[in-house]
This record gives sequence, structure tokens and C-alpha cells, in this order.
Amino acid sequence: ALAVLDPQRPDCTYPDKNLTGCGVGFKLIQAIIQRLHEQGQALPQPGFDPLAEYSDLITLSIACDIVPIVGENRAIAYQGMKKLQSAPLPGIKALMDQAGDTRDWDISDLVFFIGPRINAAGRLGHASEAVEVLLGKSLELHDLAAELQSSNTARQDIDRQITQEALELIASDAQFSQRSTTILYQRDWHKGVIGIVASRLIEHHYRPTILLTESEGKLVGSARSVVGFDLYEALDKCAGYLLQFGGHRYAAGLSLKEEHLDPFRQAFDQVVAQSLLPEHKSPVLYVDHLLPFSHINARFIRLINRMGPFGPANRRPVFVSQNVQVRFATVLKEAHMKFVLEQDGLMIEAIGFNLAATWRELGESGPLDIAFQPIFNTWNEKTQINLRLKDIKAHHEGNIVQ
Repeated sequence: ALAVLDPQRPDCTYPDKNLTGCGVGFKLIQAIIQRLHEQGQALPQPGFDPLAEYSDLITLSIACDIVPIVGENRAIAYQGMKKLQSAPLPGIKALMDQAGDTRDWDISDLVFFIGPRINAAGRLGHASEAVEVLLGKSLELHDLAAELQSSNTARQDIDRQITQEALELIASDAQFSQRSTTILYQRDWHKGVIGIVASRLIEHHYRPTILLTESEGKLVGSARSVVGFDLYEALDKCAGYLLQFGGHRYAAGLSLKEEHLDPFRQAFDQVVAQSLLPEHKSPVLYVDHLLPFSHINARFIRLINRMGPFGPANRRPVFVSQNVQVRFATVLKEAHMKFVLEQDGLMIEAIGFNLAATWRELGESGPLDIAFQPIFNTWNEKTQINLRLKDIKAHHEGNIVQ
């Protein structure tokens, strides 16, 4: 190669090592423009500013690649979120329009709404469909974005089906509780979705997880880890059973021959059992402070929002309120919860994604201790304070938040 542009190279002196691939491309554009300027050559268009032009696209990559939002990433994301609200690129705008509402977009919306629609093209069809939308030049741009929306809906249906099948396989396995890992194989599972399902299974059974399917005469799989456990290192110790593998400490892909599945399953489980620490065996939610409802108001949320954009290495603060009364509760889409909560005479609406099962386990009654993030929620052009619940548990006198 004439040159390799990579801040992770040991000999690269560039100070920010957390750029996404899209961010590295942006730095190349900046350097080309700087060199053209130094040589007295005309820019592609007078006064062209790549940050002003592309900051929302780079921010989309920062959000969806789950990189630390500190340093240069935070500066870019700050500019990108402002552009997203005022003048997004046509392709991103077409995807945003699929939401059908006037929400105040944030980093999590990029991760959970825009990103899956872009990825759905490559999972179920061809990634070129998403590229055409992001280029934003087609006269049928909104139709193309609607097709990505349809692909994502189909992906969600496949995701739910495979997740249910996987949970049934686990429930029928009498030896499952004695293992340290989840490794499942079905010949007809969709290759483009098994990585998502592996992450879903960790929400139910917190342990390193591998899902496998058949492709081109071999088993191919996606692996996901739990916080703090190095998945790649564990796979490396079992490399003798694998045709190929690659990834990092939290996610990986692999392939192997079908006759090697059982010995690999045993070896991998043994390796994980030997190195899995007690703190790796259950999820931990870190909270920042005890916060009664009386302290939650619009000014407080605006002050928190000034610390954004939020993401890895700059998380939105999580608070706890204790002895909260449930005045209304309903299940949304069989998995999520909507509450009206009261504390000391103050009532606030709250939404808890994937908390329906927890609510049922609590008996659907009684006062709660809640972990949450206070947010502004805009719906039908009306903005109100909501709580985004991270977890709930039954309140007991003497519970101490440290």
C-alpha cells in the first residue's frame, strides 16, 4: 500500500485512538482539503467544510460502532447531533422520517432506530441498498428508505422466531444449568440474525453465548460475551477445533466443521469455566446518585443534557428513587412496561424497555425501588418529563444505595 491510515498502528502519533472507520475517512478528507489549500488549488466547492457537511453521518458511525464518546468523537458528535436536528443529509433524513414522529433525536435513537434499518439491508439482502439510501441521490429516496424499514421489520420477525426457538432449546436441556456457556446450533437459522439473537439470549441467561447455523457446508456462528470477559482469548484457546475465527473481547465470528461441534462445545465451556470470575456471572447496573422525585424538573434535565452527547465512556447518569408507588401499569408489545409512578404526591410517567418479565416476577404490585434516567419526551408536539427505567425491584425498608 502507498499508505495505511490507522490510528491504532503502533507508529501512528495521532492523539485520538478511538476514531471509527468513518471517522478515519473523514480525517483523510480533511487532510486532502488542507493539502489542496497549501498548494493553492481550488477546492471541489468554495468554502467546503467537511465537518459541517458530514458531521451527522460521522456521528451515526460513532453511535452505531459503540466507540467511546470522548475527545474528538465527542466534539464531532456534538456538532453532528445539532446538524441532525436542523439539516440532516437527505439519506439520513429519509430514514428519520420512517419514525413518523417529531422526537428529539439522541445517540440512542441512532443506535436503536437508524442503525438497525441500515444493517437490515446487509443481513437479509445486500448492503448496497443501504448505501444507495445514505448517498441520498435517488429520486425515489423515501421509497428506498421504506424498503429498509420493511427489511428491518422482516429482520425483527426472524429475530423473534429464532430467539423463541433458542429459548425452547435451552429449556429442554437438562444439563444447561451445569454449564458456563450457551452454545446452540440449528441448521436453518438465518446467518444474518444469529449475532443479534446471541445478544438477546444473554439478557435471559447471562453467560458467553454462541449461536451457529449452516452455510456452504460448514457451521458458521456469532459469539457474544458478558461484561469483563475476554471472548476472543477463550476462542483462541479452542482454535484447534475451528476453521476460522475473528473479532474482539465482546463479539466474534467463527466457523468449524460439524463433526467438531461437540468437542468444541466441551472445550470452550471448560475454558470459560476456568476463567469466568464471580463478577462475570451476573449483570451489574452502576448508579450515580439517590434522587427523589422532588428534585426532578425541566432545569435539572437541561443541565444533564448539557453533558451530552452520551455514550460509551460518557454515560447518561443513572439515578435511584426508593419507595415509589405504582399508580398505573400496562405492558407494551408483550415486553415493555409503561407506568405512572408516584412519590410523596408527585406523579411521573415512566417507560421500561424489556421490563415486563421483571414486573411479572414482582407480582405486579407493591412499592418499588427504581433505577432510571430522567428525560424529555416529545409526542404529538407536546414535551413532558419522563423516566427511562433501567431496572426495578421490590422496595424493602433498609435497602441501602451505595
